[in-house]
Amino acid sequence: TLTLIGRLPPKGIPASAVNAAYARECGACHAAFHPSLLPAASWQTVLGKLAEHFGEDASLPAPALAEIAGFLASHAAEAWDTEIGIRYRTVTASEPRRITTGPAWLRKHARLPDALFARKTVGNKSNCAACHGDAASGRFDDQKISVPKE
Repeated sequence: TLTLIGRLPPKGIPASAVNAAYARECGACHAAFHPSLLPAASWQTVLGKLAEHFGEDASLPAPALAEIAGFLASHAAEAWDTEIGIRYRTVTASEPRRITTGPAWLRKHARLPDALFARKTVGNKSNCAACHGDAASGRFDDQKISVPKE
């Protein structure tokens, strides 16, 4: 059969990086971050500290936790041949589970004023989709950035 190249996922992007349990459980309180934004060890740390998840108890039932852990481990930064996947394999030693404190995130966002993240249209530093139109895909192409107005 003939496969049209436009129907294939872009290089480095697996056909699907969506997991219903992850989207449901994690996305209920915040954006279900693309798994390429942290290395597997950081995702393991996040899941190991759900009882104290950034000031909240986000504990999960064992079956959901196991499913999400498997998904994040197999789709973490190391599994992606994208700029983001490669750059986000390095995290800070002091905050290995916080995406917005990693060296790659800080470098890419260094020139942006704090006021931008405080805008109602953005909300905070972890709202990737506010500016990155392709955040859900894990691509984070510069061409897909559109900073919202006030």
